[in-house]
Amino acid sequence: MKKSIWLIVIFLIFQSCAEIMQADCGVDNPLEDLEWLKAETENSNRSGFIYLVQGKYKGRTVFFFNGCDPLQLTMAAIQDCRGEIIQEASVNDVRDQRVIWKPKNSACNLD
Repeated sequence: MKKSIWLIVIFLIFQSCAEIMQADCGVDNPLEDLEWLKAETENSNRSGFIYLVQGKYKGRTVFFFNGCDPLQLTMAAIQDCRGEIIQEASVNDVRDQRVIWKPKNSACNLD
């Protein structure tokens, strides 16, 4: 019986570690290590009115591009670590938001 309990405890520990890795995309630098995100920032580098936000949605790391152009309404698509859009999520659902990228010529006042 004691062996069964220890096996269950060990399994739960490994399971929680796997969930933590998934929550952080399993990379040190998402801007460099996630190819889809790297490509998106390179494509967005021409606009001075866009920036990238990282946050948490239902315990998972997510990303979305937002804009500060006063003449353009932007609708942010919340994307997971694989770049897949999470249909049911909105910017207001994302917690622990922080700007992780903006172009050098950024017109956005994010301070």
